[in-house]
Amino acid sequence: MGDMDDAMTAEAPIERRMDRDREIILARGDFTRLFAVFEDHVRTWGLHLDPLGLVMMRQALGGVALYLSSRPRNESCAFTLNFEKPATNIFVSGRSEEGTVTGRIFTENVATTGESRLFVQTSRAGGRDFTSVIDVTGLDVLLILEDYCARSEQAPARFFEIGDDDYLMVASLPREDRDWLSRLERDEALKLFEEARPLDHKAFRFHCGCDPLRMQDVIKRMFGDRLDEVFGAEASVEVTCPRCGRRWTLRRDQVDGEDGS
Repeated sequence: MGDMDDAMTAEAPIERRMDRDREIILARGDFTRLFAVFEDHVRTWGLHLDPLGLVMMRQALGGVALYLSSRPRNESCAFTLNFEKPATNIFVSGRSEEGTVTGRIFTENVATTGESRLFVQTSRAGGRDFTSVIDVTGLDVLLILEDYCARSEQAPARFFEIGDDDYLMVASLPREDRDWLSRLERDEALKLFEEARPLDHKAFRFHCGCDPLRMQDVIKRMFGDRLDEVFGAEASVEVTCPRCGRRWTLRRDQVDGEDGS
């Protein structure tokens, strides 16, 4: 288990800088190790991931991690992208305080509504939950995140791929010139980051947090006393985490609560 334990703790370092003249926060992350853990996770659990899906998941994990790096510490977010063509769901969630992101892609039996949409659920400890829904176009997840920040957060941000595993976010503060930000190009953004004043360092890792007890709770919430629909005549079944795709074997007596182990 040593190699797997080491991999599961691999983090993406994120450096944040501030440009006071421009009123912007810049966050840059090296996601080499985080992406490697995600791809190991996909292979371990036999999840389907084609080349397009891999690109979109890397953009989603990297973009959401950068987004969360500048959010309040007690905030968690869940992003669900429902694409009309190809019929695909991308789910990514994360917690700013824990520095974690997780996610998976669905390409089979995906229900669509005639439009591609992004659903975002935001929670804060001790506060209200918020849900945002926006129509989206195209398949570039970073551009979709930009659209969300501009339309729902009212706090524009730009996302750039500097390299395969190197992502940069430029987020505006309240007094920033939004027209200037909308015209910002990749090379200029990189130059601004290199010249900006260091602010702090953060780190994110690919981690879901699912375990047998949580999966039991999921089954209980979904099926209640209709466990025959899950187990039939079997004493145990294999279930899949809806957040990350990991498989767990559950016994019926555990879900029924007959066995406290």
